[in-house]
Amino acid sequence: MFFILFFITSKGISVINWKFLTQLPKPVGEIGGGISNAIIGTLMLIGIGTAFSVPVGILAGIFLSENRKGKLASFTRLCVETLQGVPSIVIGIIAYIWLVVSVGSFSALSGGVALGLMMLPVIITATEQTLKLIPGSLKEASLALGVSYPGQF
Repeated sequence: MFFILFFITSKGISVINWKFLTQLPKPVGEIGGGISNAIIGTLMLIGIGTAFSVPVGILAGIFLSENRKGKLASFTRLCVETLQGVPSIVIGIIAYIWLVVSVGSFSALSGGVALGLMMLPVIITATEQTLKLIPGSLKEASLALGVSYPGQF
């Protein structure tokens, strides 16, 4: 395995340059080309997935950290744990059925939504666990300084 990795790295490192990173791919059989469309597509998918999942995930994580008991909190935790266990291929099929079939063509939006659905339980769980680490005395101190109690606006 190390020989294969060394061979690929030694032969491939000489090809990577600015031109390779910024040019579009050439048709099959032509020499040259680049990977700029792959880089831009990856950045688009990450941007769409992040824009979809971060606000929803942070809000859901705050809700779960402040409401530890209750039917809605229990149901939300169940949904998060279930979504975390769903394989990525199933999420891809769901995004395909929801967006690609209904629109009639592939798009970055369908891939971004699928990526956002995969990111969502990680963001919710990380937010909830991080907010649970805040000591109660610090929350009480903020209430003493005039911060409104959660749930009261």
